[in-house]
Amino acid sequence: MAGSKGGTQRLVLDRYPPNVLRVLLYLLAVLTILSYVLYTQSPHALTFLAHAAWRSPCPSWCSGVLRFIWIVQGKVDSESPTDSMLRDAPFLINLLGYAVAIMSILYGGW
Repeated sequence: MAGSKGGTQRLVLDRYPPNVLRVLLYLLAVLTILSYVLYTQSPHALTFLAHAAWRSPCPSWCSGVLRFIWIVQGKVDSESPTDSMLRDAPFLINLLGYAVAIMSILYGGW
């Protein structure tokens, strides 16, 4: 989160209690993971890909979202969560693994 400097970045950030923002962050993370997992189970995704391999990158997707939360919660002094993610080696390794899995599913006939 923006920490104590949030109000200097944007005045409106002083109006939100940190606990509310934390709960919203967790809620949106759960909904993001749930929607991705449910999409991989949907008839549309299974018809589009014609096999169930689409489900295999789900753990990577989930760990990426959880790593993002860890980065946002752990690095209060950073100005941008995006900059922190782009400097985080485990996040980038996970992202690369996810991209390789998706590309091999779509183009490799996996």
